[in-house]
Amino acid sequence: MKTTRALTLLCMLAALGARAAQPKAEIEGSASPAEVTIRDARRIHYRLWAGETLSLSVSGPARLRFEVRIERVRGARPAVALVELDGKVAAQPRVLIAATPKATSNLGLAVSRATVVTVNVPAGKHAVAFRWPAGTATNALVAVRGVAIAGPRPEAQASAVLPLPAPAASKAPATPLLPLPGLELPRAPPAAAEPVAPPPAAVAVPAAAPAPAAAPPREVPAVAVAEPPRAQAPLAAQRPTLPDANLRRPDPDPWTLTLFAGGERSSETFTAPATLGHVGVEAKRSFWASGLAVMQLDWRTSQQTYVNGHPGAASDITSVDEYRYDALLAVGYDFGHLFESGRLSIAPMVGLKYVKLQNSAFPLDLFGVDLMGRVRYALSPAVAVHCSVGWMYNLAHPAIFSALGSPLGQFGFRAGLEFPLAGGYALSLDYQGDILAFDYSYRVAHGATAGFGKSF
Repeated sequence: MKTTRALTLLCMLAALGARAAQPKAEIEGSASPAEVTIRDARRIHYRLWAGETLSLSVSGPARLRFEVRIERVRGARPAVALVELDGKVAAQPRVLIAATPKATSNLGLAVSRATVVTVNVPAGKHAVAFRWPAGTATNALVAVRGVAIAGPRPEAQASAVLPLPAPAASKAPATPLLPLPGLELPRAPPAAAEPVAPPPAAVAVPAAAPAPAAAPPREVPAVAVAEPPRAQAPLAAQRPTLPDANLRRPDPDPWTLTLFAGGERSSETFTAPATLGHVGVEAKRSFWASGLAVMQLDWRTSQQTYVNGHPGAASDITSVDEYRYDALLAVGYDFGHLFESGRLSIAPMVGLKYVKLQNSAFPLDLFGVDLMGRVRYALSPAVAVHCSVGWMYNLAHPAIFSALGSPLGQFGFRAGLEFPLAGGYALSLDYQGDILAFDYSYRVAHGATAGFGKSF
């Protein structure tokens, strides 16, 4: 028995020592503590409404971890939060919506699995902020790990942000008075049903009734205890918390539409180079947790030369107006959330692509499976780098009487910079390349492209 008590005491001392060795942190501003019950175990979180921020003052070095959950999982959409260290972007985590079994918040709502975001805080005192986006209809429940939070206990903070109950109609006086010993005060009249203005801090007591004794009564001041002013509930506690109060847009940016325009220079083995004009449109749609669907339409125009028969027949070279049409439909999955940085997006994709070359000499068609890859990395909230690569294998090989032969496939890429703008708009400047493979030659084109997009 003594051994068991000694081990218990030793474990308690070790836990206290580990907590004392943790870096310190203080919460700045208003935060609404909330409890999350996971398999009968209660854990303290902080509830953030749309557009709110959880600010911490951390004494480093520390390895700060945010465990983020989405409240009101049913009908919710993934959201992208923002974590800042001393005013600079440290992470942009994509919070998922997969529900946690047997997990509810103190409002009785289901919560999602935890998305962990790690921030390495250097030595010294630093400001860390977790910002929840303003365009989402769900709340965030954020738990802070890796630091010891100083200040009032979360239970005391929770009672401070809950709305106060409405005063019930009562016959008791609005301002109770405590008389001095030996003095009987007159009873106050019943309180009116309609609300009355709050009383002053102190109320003077009228003179007491004459006593039966011969001595004249004297005014004895009473000690007045004023009712403290009723604190107004914080704005966060006054907001609706019903699950069906879904009046906002379920997902801030499910659609992205981008228009492209630019010019390219095309060259082949047997013919002179040509200049191409290029315009296109791309529609992107996010679905599920990290699913992605892309549809592209491109149109190119040029003055193209062809060799009739074989490469040595110079007199049989023909110059024609040519139009090229590209159509692509692809789906994929974004694995960027696995890296826990929030800035990176990596999406392999697969789809079907159709290419048509329309001219009066040798029209042809390509149709096949297209394998794509998309990578995007946010350098800052104002600029990001991106790259997309795709290769299509042609499933149809018609016999064409041309020095080029029949088409085999197509390879394309686009890489450049993206500049997000206010209102969901974005500007991109890219370098684009394209290769058409034939039996006996390659048609290589490359040039600059500018894009303008809108997310909605």
